[in-house]
Amino acid sequence: MLQVEVNLIAVLAAAIASMAIGMLWYSPLLFGKQWMELSGRSEKEMKQAKKGIWKTYSASFIMGFVMAYVLAMFLEIFRARLTIEAMQIAFMAWVGFVATTIANDFLYSGKPMKLYWINAGYYAVSLIAMGMVLFWLK
Repeated sequence: MLQVEVNLIAVLAAAIASMAIGMLWYSPLLFGKQWMELSGRSEKEMKQAKKGIWKTYSASFIMGFVMAYVLAMFLEIFRARLTIEAMQIAFMAWVGFVATTIANDFLYSGKPMKLYWINAGYYAVSLIAMGMVLFWLK
C-alpha cells in the first residue's frame, strides 16, 4: 500500500479555506443570485433550507476535508516543490476528476451550462487554493 505522510493541520486549514471560498462564491457578492436563478430556487426555498443549514455545512466540510486530504497525498506523490507546482497539480486534479464529472452530469441533466461554469469554477478556485494552503503548511 502506498504510504504518504499528510499534515492533518494543513488538511484542516485547506478544508476551512474551501468553505470560506464557497461562502463567498455563492454569496450575493459573487454568484449567489445567478446560481439561485439558474438552479430554479426561490427566496422562500432558500430561507427554508437555512433551517437545516448546519447539517449541509457539516457534510460539505467533511467532503472538503476528504478532498484536501487526497490532494495533500497527490502533492506528496508528485513531489510538489514550488507553490506553482502545487497549483498545477490541483488544477489537473480539477480538470481530470471534477470538471469532467460535473460536465457529464450537466450534459445529461439539461441544466444550463452557465450553472456548470459557476459550480465548476468554484471547485477550480477551491482546489487551487487548497493546493496552496497544503503546500505552504506542509
